[in-house]
Amino acid sequence: MTALLWEMIRERRAAALITFLLTLACAAAAAGGPIYHVAAAQSLRLDQIAQAPVTERVFTASQPTAADESAESRPASLPYVAHMRTVYGVQVQGVARGGDRASDAVLASRTGVCRVLVVTAGRCAVADREAVLPDDTLELLGIRLGGVLAFSTVGLPEPVRFTVVGAYRRPDAAEAYWADRVSLLGVEQPVLFATERSLEGFGGQATVTVDLVAEPAAFADTARLAEQLEQARYQLSAGGYVASTMMTDLSERIEQGDRMLADTVTVAAVPLILICWFVLFLAVAAGVDQRREELGLAALRGTPGRLRWALPFAEVAVPVLAAAVPGLLAGYAMTAGLIKLALPGSTVQWDGASLRYAAFAVLGALLAGVFAQVGALRTPVLGLLRRGGAPRRGRFATALEVAAASLAAVAGYQAAAAGDAGGIGLLAPACLGLACGLLAARLLPVAAARIARSALRRGRWRTGLAGFALARVPGTGRLVVLVTIVFGLLGFAVTAYDTAGRAWDERARVQTGAARVAVVESASAVQLRSAVAAVDPDGQFAMAVSRYKSNQQQNIVAADTSRLARVANWPDTAGQDPAAVARLLRPAEPTAIVVKAKKLVVDVTVDSPDPQLSLQLRLLVISDRGLRHDLRMTGVRPGFQQVELDASLCDPEPCRLDEIQLQNMRPDQRRYDVTIHAIRDGAGATVLDAAGLGDVSRWAQPPASAARPVPTLTSTAKGLQISVDSAVVADMRLSAAALPGPLPIAVTGPLRSPLFTATGGMELPVQAVATLGAVPRFGPQGALVDFDVAEYVLGRGTMLTQPEVWLSAGAPADAVDRLRRAGLTVSGEYTVAQRRAQVSAAPRLGLWFALAVAALTVLLAAVALPALAMFERPGGDSGLSVLGEQGVRTRTLLLVSAGSRCALALAAVAAGLGSAALAWALARTVLPVFSDGDTTFTPPVLPEPGAVAGPVAAAVAVLLAGCWTAAHVVRRRREEER
Repeated sequence: MTALLWEMIRERRAAALITFLLTLACAAAAAGGPIYHVAAAQSLRLDQIAQAPVTERVFTASQPTAADESAESRPASLPYVAHMRTVYGVQVQGVARGGDRASDAVLASRTGVCRVLVVTAGRCAVADREAVLPDDTLELLGIRLGGVLAFSTVGLPEPVRFTVVGAYRRPDAAEAYWADRVSLLGVEQPVLFATERSLEGFGGQATVTVDLVAEPAAFADTARLAEQLEQARYQLSAGGYVASTMMTDLSERIEQGDRMLADTVTVAAVPLILICWFVLFLAVAAGVDQRREELGLAALRGTPGRLRWALPFAEVAVPVLAAAVPGLLAGYAMTAGLIKLALPGSTVQWDGASLRYAAFAVLGALLAGVFAQVGALRTPVLGLLRRGGAPRRGRFATALEVAAASLAAVAGYQAAAAGDAGGIGLLAPACLGLACGLLAARLLPVAAARIARSALRRGRWRTGLAGFALARVPGTGRLVVLVTIVFGLLGFAVTAYDTAGRAWDERARVQTGAARVAVVESASAVQLRSAVAAVDPDGQFAMAVSRYKSNQQQNIVAADTSRLARVANWPDTAGQDPAAVARLLRPAEPTAIVVKAKKLVVDVTVDSPDPQLSLQLRLLVISDRGLRHDLRMTGVRPGFQQVELDASLCDPEPCRLDEIQLQNMRPDQRRYDVTIHAIRDGAGATVLDAAGLGDVSRWAQPPASAARPVPTLTSTAKGLQISVDSAVVADMRLSAAALPGPLPIAVTGPLRSPLFTATGGMELPVQAVATLGAVPRFGPQGALVDFDVAEYVLGRGTMLTQPEVWLSAGAPADAVDRLRRAGLTVSGEYTVAQRRAQVSAAPRLGLWFALAVAALTVLLAAVALPALAMFERPGGDSGLSVLGEQGVRTRTLLLVSAGSRCALALAAVAAGLGSAALAWALARTVLPVFSDGDTTFTPPVLPEPGAVAGPVAAAVAVLLAGCWTAAHVVRRRREEER
């Protein structure tokens, strides 16, 4: 029996080879999915870690203690977490003095600091009482290398002397080693680094820190990482440390992306495996149909039923099982090539799931081959010997096809309606493609026969012959189903990638705000604006930006609107021109009351029926560095008087008057009038005269309420009169208005409240001057204000929240370095491309795999056409061979045969694209678009025609090439038969 089996395989080696190759493709597809998933998950994890802020890559703990107790306060054993570096440090705040110059400074030690610092002169501190300074601090303290500086702190009887042995470049805030500790970056004051022994026994208050800095490998097992971090937190908390971390946020994003990627890759590979099984089923069924007479003769001669069933099954099982190991190796090799091309830097690893999936695919291929032969083996002898082939399908087969099409359509709809992003919903194109393919397979022969009759009546006999061949050749329905599913998958995958790519582009453009963004550490509005003006005085490529928050609106971006149109990435969906919006947000230049004096004199008159009334006068001023100063004088009593206020902080640099406050020191007296006549400096020069003070429009008050009334402001010839007459304590704050009227703001939705809370708690009126579809940075859920106006009205001198400098595409390459030289501390920068990679990480990797699967299915369908043609009977049921015997030229018959096959392919392509359109209409909402699951930015509904037409045209060309090859295969077999 074994010899007979090998003889059968040798005799039909072409069929065995086709079965072997199809099984190999099936096993390779099944094995490649898990391998690609592992590599893609690794690439995704590395990308997310690289793009995460420092705060999400470190675990920090600190404890205030006396520096001379640092050795005792150090934990007996520092916490250990796999793939995390433990960094121990001590910081002491004090004053560094070199000669006659002094500066506030931080003295610090940190594990391994000499391996991280970039020493620009001298060497690092390695011995006791040695220190290294920032390279710009040497000149500040007037000291040279080898010199001695003295460091003193509170509680230290005498300064400690350190030898300066080196200078270092200021650290990069984006480096995880510094654990986002601003005090170590030298942003506010210089940092002197010394050895740990130099700080032991050092009197004075200190801060002891323990930081765990994660390597990328730490996030390989996020569940285990969470457990180890919790153990480290418990260990440090027991020692009195206060620990915190945001690493769990990064871990959650990694897990979310991995789940999305796993679902997408797994589901995308399923149709490829099913199509391999289907093609194998068609090939085996065609081979069995070719040797029907052989099976009939074997049965007629009394061959035992056991052998009649075993030998055909074994003939299929041998090449199927032989392809298992080569298929696994081929899947590894092909996936490795794809990974090197699409995921450079990722490692290719075997995965246990690859073996399981490959075994499952081989088992399915074996079952497909078995089922393909069952029908022929169960056919009676007479049916097998009939030369006309198998009888036409009966009503039962028709009902079965209708049921299958209905179930496929329902399954596709259910998958689209109930599927999650990246999950089972992505099977909708395959299910709907199957339903449309079965429908097209039923309709195509009928339509082809009608077209053929019509063509013959008009004398177009070649078209008529092709139509009849298409209508009569058995097995065409199965090919229609195959091609329909293939092009349904291709159309859906190409559409998904195009729409997702455009959504990634738009979100990255809008959320980045500009072509390039420089992130600034700790800057005031004046510092940021001055640095930008120094770098770009003409306003062509740089713009100052910050973020404001209010109780009523969280996502407010403040931008220098004078540069908005030239620098910002203006959203396409904004609905208005950026220049027009800029004019609305800044209708006039903000005005400020500028003070530069050591002393201010305020002429004030108080009228009250109570001679014992006592008021406190406060002037809040803001320096150019953004520092707020409170100038106050108590004991202001009824009558005229000149109140003198110490304004020495406004002498080196000018200040702007931000607020005037009056506070009643006798709450029981609530009726009085205060008239402010003038404000002068110490030299007698007028800062604000009676007319300026009396202009009521330049003062903003909090909103009045029954619980907190506001005084009445009256403009008089003598100045500003403030009248109080209420039963409760009045709110006596007057804010200098930068613009007359409410704060103009552009919103993307209804203004939730006409009042915004400014710094200091004062609520000020705002007015929506424009309603936009989207704003830079926050898209359709944000608001936009002018940078200067917002600073004068809302910020009022405080340090900015998330200060940035936006740079246009035409900005010089060294623009960030110029900003640093202008005095800003730039902690990092990012671009639109980086933001796009961040928001698209997991979906992009999954859609790449879906596109690769769609391309492979097209190639498989194109190869299946000539492969199945090898098993066709010469002439089949189309009658073309009879016409050849009657004198019709071979070339004509070849054209007719090829034309009928191409027509079948094109009809199936149209059905497949129709199923793709239907699947897209139903299932596009389950498409995984963004890594974080954001729904703010909606992807386009329709793809760009050119983006879909190109791949589809290429796939159609490949398919038609397969049809032409199949026609040549049939012609060659006909010639061999002759």
